[in-house]
Amino acid sequence: MQKEPILKLIDVSKFFNKRMILKKINLSLYKGDSIAVVGNNGAGKSTLLNIIAGLCGVSEGQRTTNKTNGKEISVGYVHDQFPKTKLTPMEYLSYMGRIAGIPKLEVRRRVVDLSTKLHIRESLETEMMYFSKGMIQKINIIQALIKKPDILLLDEPLSGLDISSQLDFIRIVNEVKNQGVIIILTSHETFIINAIANRIINLNYGEIISEEKVIPSFYTSEDFVEIRYSHTDLKNSEMQYFFNLYEEFEGNEYRVIVENSLKDQLLLDILTKGGSIHQVNSANLLGE
Repeated sequence: MQKEPILKLIDVSKFFNKRMILKKINLSLYKGDSIAVVGNNGAGKSTLLNIIAGLCGVSEGQRTTNKTNGKEISVGYVHDQFPKTKLTPMEYLSYMGRIAGIPKLEVRRRVVDLSTKLHIRESLETEMMYFSKGMIQKINIIQALIKKPDILLLDEPLSGLDISSQLDFIRIVNEVKNQGVIIILTSHETFIINAIANRIINLNYGEIISEEKVIPSFYTSEDFVEIRYSHTDLKNSEMQYFFNLYEEFEGNEYRVIVENSLKDQLLLDILTKGGSIHQVNSANLLGE
């Protein structure tokens, strides 16, 4: 880890229409950092990411950066809003690569590599207006990584992705993290936070109220279990706290996928509240 931070926020505050969104934020980002920013809706998480990206100015304080290898820092951003377009992924991503000043052949190599890892290579010539939310999110991820960034910002990056795609995404992020890219992540999913973050910052009403160091957990398909069950008295909304990965309702049956560590607690809760368990299987998320 280098001695000087790549980016530093010093007593940064941000106002919109005289309303304070961020208050006296102090944050230093070093090579190798992987930070999850957590907090309730309206805590200022997205505004903080926009300031780090340089897309949003500060009202008070300073945002300073140090050049890397004599160049200005580059930022990749997986935003929570990504529009559909009549362009194909290859057309759009080639255009983004040109803007970033990347040679045409290198752009194509990166697009093919990332689209293969995300299992959408066969869709590179299809207009994105026909894509599902999950497919659009994969293009969003690729555009942020065409040029290796110094900082990768992820604002609710799992939106629309199924479980297998979530694991693919986590592998890609951990791969670039191991190459020294700084990761800043916002998510309501403890799954991705546990898998990626080595620091967690808690924002509340625009202020950092706590910060802790954590050890990321590497996940494989063997860490999850699929449970199928039905019930009469138990509302599914009462079970939401278990489902940090996946749930769906099929006929009169619920199908959920949870971490193995939650399995016994979930099974007991279903049974004690009048439910019936139909199947408990290995999740087999990766099609192995």
